[in-house]
Amino acid sequence: METPLTLYPSGRRAMLMAGASTILALCCLALGISGKEIGYVACFFFVACGVLGTAEIWPRSSWLRIDETGIRYCYLFTSHHVAWEEIARFESELVSHSGLWGQQMTGFYRQPGPENEEKRNRLDELLPNNYGRSAKALTELLNQYRVHFARNQSTPTAEA
Repeated sequence: METPLTLYPSGRRAMLMAGASTILALCCLALGISGKEIGYVACFFFVACGVLGTAEIWPRSSWLRIDETGIRYCYLFTSHHVAWEEIARFESELVSHSGLWGQQMTGFYRQPGPENEEKRNRLDELLPNNYGRSAKALTELLNQYRVHFARNQSTPTAEA
């Protein structure tokens, strides 16, 4: 297994977001020019959506690093680390936006402990991106690494 492994988000999704935001911003700008002031507000909104949508492909803004200590993921220049000992398992889940459509995302359950004893029906934490892979493929990859490193940590090393 390759370690450390660093995955980056797909640029295709960001470019689709930028394209859609540009078209909508231009339509709203035309609405503003025609005399409807709300068009300028909507134009600003869609420009901001385009900037945030493409921010994940800026260098060093979004990535997932897998190594022997755990996973570290970064989204919009903010990184988080989760150790392998804290993760029970990874799963993919359909995240529905307004009930009309959804996206498969990868997330994980934390190890049971005194602070999270209640019964859960949702993942404890979702990763912010699938990093250019399907949710199922990313889930399988992360579970393979989790099992590999959990096995390596449980076997004692021979001291000379």
